[in-house]
Amino acid sequence: MKFKKTGCIAVSTALILITSGCGIMKKTKAAESVSSSSVTSPTTTKSSKEELFEKWVYDEGEPEIYVFGNSPEHYYITEKYFTEEEEGEKPKSVKKDGIYYNIYSDHAVCTGDGYKNEGVSGVLVIPSEIDNVPVTEISAWAFDETEITSVILPETMAVIGEEAFAECELLEEAVVYGNMEERAFRDCNALKKVVASGDIGDYAFERCISLETVEMLSGKKIGHCAFDNSLDEGCKSLSEFTASEELEFIGEGAFFRTPFDARINNCNETVIFGKVIYKYGGDKNSEVLEVPEGITMLGSGVFSGMEKVKKLILPDSLKYIGGDALSGMESLEELNLPDSVEYIGPNGCMYMSSIKKLTMPENLKHLGSQAFRECISLEEIVFNEKLSFFGQYALKGSKWADEHYGVVIVNGVVVYCSSNHKSYTIPEGVVAVAPKAFSQSIDDSFHHSFAQYIELPDTVEYIGEEAFWRTNILEFDFPDNLRYIGDRAFMESFCIEEITLKPYIEEIGVYNFAYCTDLETVKIESGRETIPDYFCYETNSIKTIIVPNTVEYFGKGSFYGMTESCTVYCSAESKADYYFKNDRCEVIYR
Repeated sequence: MKFKKTGCIAVSTALILITSGCGIMKKTKAAESVSSSSVTSPTTTKSSKEELFEKWVYDEGEPEIYVFGNSPEHYYITEKYFTEEEEGEKPKSVKKDGIYYNIYSDHAVCTGDGYKNEGVSGVLVIPSEIDNVPVTEISAWAFDETEITSVILPETMAVIGEEAFAECELLEEAVVYGNMEERAFRDCNALKKVVASGDIGDYAFERCISLETVEMLSGKKIGHCAFDNSLDEGCKSLSEFTASEELEFIGEGAFFRTPFDARINNCNETVIFGKVIYKYGGDKNSEVLEVPEGITMLGSGVFSGMEKVKKLILPDSLKYIGGDALSGMESLEELNLPDSVEYIGPNGCMYMSSIKKLTMPENLKHLGSQAFRECISLEEIVFNEKLSFFGQYALKGSKWADEHYGVVIVNGVVVYCSSNHKSYTIPEGVVAVAPKAFSQSIDDSFHHSFAQYIELPDTVEYIGEEAFWRTNILEFDFPDNLRYIGDRAFMESFCIEEITLKPYIEEIGVYNFAYCTDLETVKIESGRETIPDYFCYETNSIKTIIVPNTVEYFGKGSFYGMTESCTVYCSAESKADYYFKNDRCEVIYR
């Protein structure tokens, strides 16, 4: 894709022991600082926008590019999207008792995408075996919008797919085995009781307004916003929750604004779910704090604001630090994180103003947004070899970030760009651009990033959400190996005039080129089958759209806001013809 510009519960309590202890810090490896090679800009007449940028752009010399560590063999940042599928046997499809299954040699999958099971109603009982093999999975959307009233799944079940039971408006009770994927029971408005054996996925019970009781018999994880009640439109009736004894992780906002969460927060005791400290009820003025062995997670906000703590002792069992869990510990001068820690959530260690040195745990993979923001004394960081997910502004406001003025690359990921140069050439070996990486250089007064020419190597596979948001790119080539673009990656980019949507990009998030006020031409290459939701939403400057016959699906609002000045070139009776024929734009057959 090229942009071209020619002009411009079960609640138990636990005691958090208050003792003394110390940790060991590792030696720091020096960063490699390299200068980017210059990018030759096309010879053009300067537009008024380019002249405007020159008031802020720093043109003397080349921006520094700091490289920490080598690109790992496997990238956590892309794991969700790029797990290679092995070629397996072709399943046999059967229908039994009105339900569709795919039968393999050693297991069966209950399937139904495309409303195959739309006639299923009443009590749904999935058998443990079909054709002498165990039923182990329910595929995504297998029973969405059906008229089932209750669900009973067998112990052989391992996976409940994304939105498998979404919008089952008559469903009142579910007894399920297996790990739930995202939004498995979304909008089940009548659902009152759930007995679950397995992990609970992100947004699993989104907008289940009648859900009152959940009993989690087994499972290690509860996903982000699993029972969220934002704006009183979620699990606003949830009052009883029993946690699995195996529970190790609770995602951000899992019980946000539910009656259950309110009841827990109003008590004065320390509350532990499984192996997760959910609430701390001890002395808030302690100077020394020790978390007992066996705890795997510090829940969201659990020690937030304990500004008098000078020594923090964490157990080797700790894997996860939730959002805001340690934020505001202003007196803490040393942060000794055990190597077992894999995840630090958003704002997890923010406002630790006395910390001077940080050694990333050996197994840390995920550093959430603003994790160490405004740690103003932090001047030395030792990175590990596994860390490869960086949330936006993870190190913003730290002394370390201020001293590394330019582009920072850690383990093959562009973490952020903090300078105000026009052009950047990213070296070979980089595989990902972290969320908001280049938009973090946005000037507060101008509200746009200064970057206009950004050259990425073909090794890049992943561009995170809002990575180039409000970045005024004039010319840009998408890498040959690019496979994923996150939400709003190029939204509100000021100067892009032309884009070409390539077929090899496997997944593209929403609002990618929304509100791009200079975008005039959109070309979709042959081989592309789908157009993402809100792809060019309200980009009403578009004059030309070229669509091949290979496009079979237009997402919701993908070209919403086109005007009479827009012309669409496509084939008669193609998907594009049907999509655009009722719009105000002109359709020309080719």
